Amino acid sequence: MNTRRPLSVSYLLALTTVALAPNQYLGTITKAGLRLTPADIMLGLTLIAFVIESWRRRSRIIWPPAVLWALVGVAAVSPLASPGATLLRAEWARTAVRESAQMIEWFLVAYLIFRNVFDSRSRVRTAVWVLTGVTAGLVIYALCQKLLFDDPMQVSATFGTLGRELHPSRHAYGAYLALALPIMLGLVGAIGQPGPATRGRALAMSLALVLLTVLGIATISSGGALIAVVAGLVGVIAVSGRRSPAIAAAVVAVVVGVLPWRLIQSGDVGLRELGNFSEGDGVNTLYSEWQAGLNMLERHFPTGVGLGNYDSNIRVYYLGPQLEWDSQNGYVVLGSTGGWLALAMLMAALAYFGGVAIRTARSASTAEGFGLAAGLAGALVGLLVAQVYSSLLIRGTGLVIGLIFALIAVLGSQEEVDRETQPAASSP
Repeated sequence: MNTRRPLSVSYLLALTTVALAPNQYLGTITKAGLRLTPADIMLGLTLIAFVIESWRRRSRIIWPPAVLWALVGVAAVSPLASPGATLLRAEWARTAVRESAQMIEWFLVAYLIFRNVFDSRSRVRTAVWVLTGVTAGLVIYALCQKLLFDDPMQVSATFGTLGRELHPSRHAYGAYLALALPIMLGLVGAIGQPGPATRGRALAMSLALVLLTVLGIATISSGGALIAVVAGLVGVIAVSGRRSPAIAAAVVAVVVGVLPWRLIQSGDVGLRELGNFSEGDGVNTLYSEWQAGLNMLERHFPTGVGLGNYDSNIRVYYLGPQLEWDSQNGYVVLGSTGGWLALAMLMAALAYFGGVAIRTARSASTAEGFGLAAGLAGALVGLLVAQVYSSLLIRGTGLVIGLIFALIAVLGSQEEVDRETQPAASSP
């Protein structure tokens, strides 16, 4: 009996949204000052198709969990707490409203769509492979940049703003790879134990995934991102335990065989930039601004100055040179703008979905479910570390985080269904 489901419009549009998500180019500025990327526009079309299909089929809708509603709700209060809140037409208040809308898009709208459209393990697998294919394209693009550009700091694939001038963001690109590369190696475990007929193809796919991970690391010129990628890959091993020697072997090969070479040939661009002292024997400006951000958080505790208002307020607390694009501490940025409660809710969301991913990986009844869950759990580890050196709540990575949350939830629910149906299927 053929139980294959027909492809819906919302499903195809959702896959297209996933393909467009890791991209900061081609942004369009609306009259309200909101920058829309192709992924934002495609997500809107997907929402329309999803609503129409759900209404026609009278299908049950699975809503985001309470922790995401709390995160968005707390962040949405930030415009009222911004310095311009007394006059809602003030630029700071308008900026906070726009950034709050982004949070709603990533953690409510995107989660709602992905959670309901990618509602089976096979559809999660397809979404992950689409993201992996796009990541492969980004890595190849970054390799071309690495060969063409004399300055490694210009290597950022599609991350950075493209307007009158190109402002590449190597930190945002590296932070994205901290999410994507662990997911990619999780696919090595998802391949499982192939039979004799498919063993060659499975081996070729596994080697291709490992090679792509190696090339991805070779294009990273952000020291913080390098640390985050390694943490994410090690996280995949920690979640996998002894279940997948293939994943462990792949991670060890990448970390031991590639990382030392990557650090040696990176020169001053890499871990050296994270040192405590700058060239003038003063404290690294990176950490000086972190301290200033903490002072701003203390001054505006617990509501912050309004989402998106970090740059316009940090100069009150810090008079040093402006940091490179997307190199701020993401936790400090969210805490000082969205407020301490928003930061707490983000950590609660990461703990919630991290727990689901770990539990799902360790109890998965199939190799596919195990590998997918382990890779997504590793992505959350990469996210935790990458946030220290770059804010990931930005265009290009924010939507990917919403996708990761949704895919983890789907895999968790699928494992629960499997556990409930197995006893019934085995009983006489």
